[in-house]
Amino acid sequence: MPTKILIDTSVLIGILRKLPSCVDKYATNQRANTRFYISTFTIAEVYEGFYARNVFEKKEIPHPEYQVFARLFDKMNKRRRIVTLNPESSMFYAKLLHLLKSAGNFVPIMDVLIAAVGYVSGHTIATGDRRHFETMREVYPDLNVDFWSTEKE
Repeated sequence: MPTKILIDTSVLIGILRKLPSCVDKYATNQRANTRFYISTFTIAEVYEGFYARNVFEKKEIPHPEYQVFARLFDKMNKRRRIVTLNPESSMFYAKLLHLLKSAGNFVPIMDVLIAAVGYVSGHTIATGDRRHFETMREVYPDLNVDFWSTEKE
């Protein structure tokens, strides 16, 4: 059975910016018959970044990063590889958030949502955000995370 990887926002941005570490790892996983997924929360965060950088107001329309994103989004959508909350992942989200708060930890809500849909869907979460996802693994060790380098080389 192929591996299922949920791409977190940090990794998707690395792919959009053509960071060699992300592009190479993505290509290696593709050759290994990995199935990639994205969450609606990652999509929202990417759009937020585009708006923050005024991508849609620049003369260079469409922006090169947006072109890559649009192709990837279209591909994921056609293959039904976009995941979002359902009743089970909503319950797990609440549990994970409670565990984090009880331990006195703060993790951005979007990361907790991405972790919840990934966990419940049986995905490995590919992220460059080690601090937040390690914090979640401290309170819920069964969270399956693969840390990718998202630093510029």
